[in-house]
Amino acid sequence: MYLGTFLACLGALFLEIVATRVLGIVQGPETILYTVATAMLGMGAAGSLFSVLRWRPDPAQARKAAGIFCILAALSIVVLFAVATAWKVIDNERAAASFTGGGFDHLLRAIVDERTTGALVLGVVLSIPYFFTG
Repeated sequence: MYLGTFLACLGALFLEIVATRVLGIVQGPETILYTVATAMLGMGAAGSLFSVLRWRPDPAQARKAAGIFCILAALSIVVLFAVATAWKVIDNERAAASFTGGGFDHLLRAIVDERTTGALVLGVVLSIPYFFTG
C-alpha cells in the first residue's frame, strides 16, 4: 500500500510539471499559475470530502478504491489534454477572426478577454485528475 501511495503522489507531481509546461504553451505563461492554483483545489476538495464522509475502509477496500481512483485519474488526464487541445484550436480561430475583423487592436482585446476564461476552464478540468489523486 505504501508503494502505491508513493507512486500515486509521484504521478501527481509529474502531472503538475507536465501540465505546467503544456498549459504554459496552450494558455500562455502569464495565466499558468492561476490555472494550476485552481487545479490544486481539486486535491483539497478530495481531502475535504473524505474527511466529511468519515469513510474508514478495511485494507482490502482501500486497495480496491485506490486502484479505481488511479484509473479514473489516468482517464481524466487524457480528457484534460483533449480539452486543452480543443481550447487552443478554438482560441486560434477566435484570434484569426478578430484579426481579420478589426486589425491588431481587436486581436489584442480578444486575447486578453479569452485568457481568464480559458485559464478558469482549464483549471477546472485540471482539478479532476487532482481530485482523484488526492
